[in-house]
Order: sequence, then C-alpha cells, then structure tokens
Amino acid sequence: ERRMRRLLWRPTVDGAQRLNNFSDYAYELRGASRAFVRDVLLDERTEARGLYRRDGLKRMLAEHDARVADHTVPIGIALALELWLRSHLDGALGGVDPAAVA
Repeated sequence: ERRMRRLLWRPTVDGAQRLNNFSDYAYELRGASRAFVRDVLLDERTEARGLYRRDGLKRMLAEHDARVADHTVPIGIALALELWLRSHLDGALGGVDPAAVA
C-alpha cells in the first residue's frame, strides 16, 4: 500500500500531497493550453451537440482559472470527448491541429 501511495501521490513545494496524474494537468489547463481548451469547449459545434450547457462550461472554466475549484477532471473529460467526437463522428478535427492535441 505504501508503494502504491508513493507512485500515485507526490509532495509539492508547499508540502501538500497531489496526485501525480492531474497536478500538472491542472496547471496546464490554466496556462499554455487555456486558449485551446476554451476554443474547443466554447465552440459552436460543441454547443450544437447539446451535451453541455455553454453557461455551465463557462462557469466551470472561470472557477478553474480563478482557483475557486479544481475542475481538472471534468474539463479533461469534456475536452477529450469533444475531440474524439470531432475526430470519429465528424470525420475530422475541424481545423484543430492534431499536433497541438498530442
């Protein structure tokens, strides 16, 4: 159990424990990938699918950016699903550079 805990959790600069999987991803969603995430999730095609309410996505992204709440997982899931739908259902990424996704 201790070995698994060491693999999954890592200490941060302030001494808090963070999951290895999502700690850097949360920062990335607020930083370099912020514009890309917003462009995809707040796009008209995403809204037209009817899977998410635009105002709900905007609020979630704003709360995440302001560090009011950590919405890393739902943002990541919504982004992955939308990119998958564009790639497989729509037949193309529709202007999204695949290298930017990787």
